[in-house]
Amino acid sequence: MSRRTGAQRERKRMQDRESQRNVRERTRKHIASLEERLKELESPTCIADLLKKNEELKEKVEVLEATLQTIANIAAKPTHTSDASSVENEHQALRDYNSQPLEKRLGNDPASEDYRLSCQQGPLSPHSELGEEGRNAQLNPSPDDNSGHADGKGFDGCNGILLAPGSVDSGETEDIMVDFTEDCIQPSNLVPLAQSSALLSSFHHSGFDSLTSADAMSASKPFTTDNPECLAPFLSFENHLLPEQWQDIAGQVNGDELPVLSTFYLSPGPCWQSIAHKPQRKFPAPQNCPPSNIWDVKLIKCINEHRTNVGDPSMYIPKDPELRLLLNPNASDTTADSLTRFLHAPISQWNFGLPEKLAIFWLNYIHLRYRIVPTDENFDELPVWFHPSPSQCRTSHPIYIDALPWPVLREKLTLEHRLYPFNTFSPIFCSSLNVNWPYDHAMTYVREASGSLRLSRAFKTHLRKLENWSLKPTFALSYPELSLIGTSSIVRLDLSQFPIVTKSMHFPGVAVITGAASGIGRATAKLFAKEGCRRLVIADIQTTSLNKTREEIQAENKDVEVTAIPTDVTSESSVNSLVQSAVSTFGRIDYACNVAGTLIPGISTEYSLSQWDKQFSVNTRGMWLCQRAEITQMLKQEPIQSSDSRFPARGAIANVASMAGLRVYDNLPAYCASKYAIIGFTKSDGLHYAKHGIRVNAVCPGVIKTPMLGDVPEDDDTNLNEMVSEMALKRTGHPEEVAECLVWITSGRASFVTATTLAPNGGKLTFSVVSDVW
Repeated sequence: MSRRTGAQRERKRMQDRESQRNVRERTRKHIASLEERLKELESPTCIADLLKKNEELKEKVEVLEATLQTIANIAAKPTHTSDASSVENEHQALRDYNSQPLEKRLGNDPASEDYRLSCQQGPLSPHSELGEEGRNAQLNPSPDDNSGHADGKGFDGCNGILLAPGSVDSGETEDIMVDFTEDCIQPSNLVPLAQSSALLSSFHHSGFDSLTSADAMSASKPFTTDNPECLAPFLSFENHLLPEQWQDIAGQVNGDELPVLSTFYLSPGPCWQSIAHKPQRKFPAPQNCPPSNIWDVKLIKCINEHRTNVGDPSMYIPKDPELRLLLNPNASDTTADSLTRFLHAPISQWNFGLPEKLAIFWLNYIHLRYRIVPTDENFDELPVWFHPSPSQCRTSHPIYIDALPWPVLREKLTLEHRLYPFNTFSPIFCSSLNVNWPYDHAMTYVREASGSLRLSRAFKTHLRKLENWSLKPTFALSYPELSLIGTSSIVRLDLSQFPIVTKSMHFPGVAVITGAASGIGRATAKLFAKEGCRRLVIADIQTTSLNKTREEIQAENKDVEVTAIPTDVTSESSVNSLVQSAVSTFGRIDYACNVAGTLIPGISTEYSLSQWDKQFSVNTRGMWLCQRAEITQMLKQEPIQSSDSRFPARGAIANVASMAGLRVYDNLPAYCASKYAIIGFTKSDGLHYAKHGIRVNAVCPGVIKTPMLGDVPEDDDTNLNEMVSEMALKRTGHPEEVAECLVWITSGRASFVTATTLAPNGGKLTFSVVSDVW
């Protein structure tokens, strides 16, 4: 090893001292922060808060234990032999019915026995025609008519209990997707049987769960009937066909076909008569039975509360919800709307990945928004495949089914929901759901200028395509009969586990290309799309040619979203507008190729000031304005993980300079100077912003056959031939060859390349050449 000079040793000592000072400063700050935190933990306020939370948790545990004990007692209660035989016969009929093809089951006569068994009847079953006497008996029940309630019989609606006996034996809890202790229907809140006989008998097959049995009722605490809040969800939930409406529908049902969907467009219920936001027309209304699980209870209660308080500002439901509460559990819920607050707790209980969590939230949000306020706008917000199906509109079923994707799955579960109880189906479904989002999770949402977080337009577009939804193969192990229904499988492999076969291996982000109307810019935009970048923003001052580029890309790549934005790179406001439009459309900018440029040959004595200014305005000023705006945006966004498992990066920028920026050409003083300047600020910013995960490089093409050189054959242009003769490859380059360099240097494959130049020049030497013409 060579000995260091005195200057080197002194510099090393200075560096060591600086490092030691930095370590001491960091240690001091860390100790100070720990001491401050220790004081907070030892403060009386902190201890009091912890004690208060502890007491609250104890109360919740006590309530939960009491509730579970009541349910366990009910589940363990022996049933009569005749009842068990009846249930077994019914299950056998369902198994026979399930063995038939789906098309045959859907075509069954609604009056047939099999069809009735496949449907869960609600308070007013759409499958029974009531005479005038029977209707009066329902609307005006006798106060003494308690038959079917005191002994737990007469409920052939939803199968009655929140927790099946099998689940008790296996140790499963029933708090599926919701906090069981919050707003539950508990025995202590139920109306005593002696005080509510008239109220209960008015439900006629209401399908209350087993908590409303005589034993549970008698064990409950006294409760006055003048404020029966616990029954509000059932009393106010207007979601069933009236007998008159069913008679009209039943007359249109043939034995071999389903009625058209328009048959089930229902008039709004009486609750709409007193509010300003009445439905604009008739809409398809799914027919839901009384709740058979706690999640259905909460859904029905949520819908009724919002319907009753439509004019209340606190119940306002925006079209595009704010996501801060979902993305940050510690965030305040003051910015969230009432539906987001309602959905936050249950959805957060499941171990979803971020795309699946936001997907389930979005699906439930638009479903509830439509059910609460069925307007044209809310109906049109539903994807076509999410519209209520005919079976959902005529068959009483649990409401949670209405928020599932795949219409064929909803059809099957609607007709056979007794075979798929919520507390066993839902955990398997949620753990298997996959929306196959091919990009970084952070790109599912965008941060607005106000700081609000909302679903990105690209993610919502992805979710609106049913083919992007699937279930993992584990779902087929539990429900093989549901894994292949209709004409295609809803169970697929998650191809994101095998990045080598995915199209978007190196471009999970958003690309912005300027100068994309022709030449290198157009070739670069097309190559990005070909290599798997599915979101592109292209810009140029030539609008007609720019739109042609967009049309060519979309014709060759059906799954690529391309936004064309006319831009003058010499204008600061135009460049800023370009970046803002890209972010508002796709949420971020990950790859930027600044290609726009111009060439005006001539010697200095024959050059006008306007020609000089134009060269620098487009080539240097325009390139710098683009780079500055792009870096500013990249600093705001989180690093994106490349799908090829390389280092995450906030962004990569490639500026197109020229060989004229590396060597001198005769007759091109302004062009050479402008390109030298590009290389200068490119390398400078590349060094500075590397610590932020942003790479900046320059690409310096040689002689490339672009419109800048003119559409002149090589053998007809003496000057062109002279330049070609200096190349090792003895030919001009093509825009596509430069595009390969730009795409590579901005991809994850070039993760270790920054603040440098790449020169696709055909082997051209870098020494200066002086023309023979003096």
